[in-house]
Amino acid sequence: MESELGLSDSFGTGRGVRAPKNGGGLGGYPHRPVCTHGPMKIQPLKTSVGTGVDLVPLLDVVFSILAVFVLQAANLAPPRRLGVELPPRPAAEVSTPREMLVLVLTAAGEVTLEDRPLTADLAPTIQEFLSRSPQGLVVLNVADDTVPYKKALEQVQALRAIAGDRVALATAEAVPPRP
Repeated sequence: MESELGLSDSFGTGRGVRAPKNGGGLGGYPHRPVCTHGPMKIQPLKTSVGTGVDLVPLLDVVFSILAVFVLQAANLAPPRRLGVELPPRPAAEVSTPREMLVLVLTAAGEVTLEDRPLTADLAPTIQEFLSRSPQGLVVLNVADDTVPYKKALEQVQALRAIAGDRVALATAEAVPPRP
């Protein structure tokens, strides 16, 4: 079949196959004719035949295991010690026990000193004790579980108004005897 240009093609489409003037095909190669009758399908270039093993996941696992071993080895190594000598520790001072004035708060809300009830005014007794022993401690013992918390708090506040920061609250049944 002949086309308008006077060229014929072997496929019978009428479009024609045109060879370059230098006698060759595409790019000067005589064995490749230029085809103008449709798009060509391009297939990917295969470099190897058959299936292969993908090494990237294998390398990920190997390096992860290597990282675990390196971190564990760093923790197993003994710590390095610095060549620092500490000064000798001074001899501990033996503190003498403080003298205590033990007051007991009963469930009825009464304050007793050595099992005898005190009057409503505790100030003279506490001030006399603190003048005798300047490092003394006033202890309010609330060993009974039935004593209301509000009563104990009121008594501690009243004692702090008299003795300042030398007031302690005890909740044990027995207080060590005074020296």
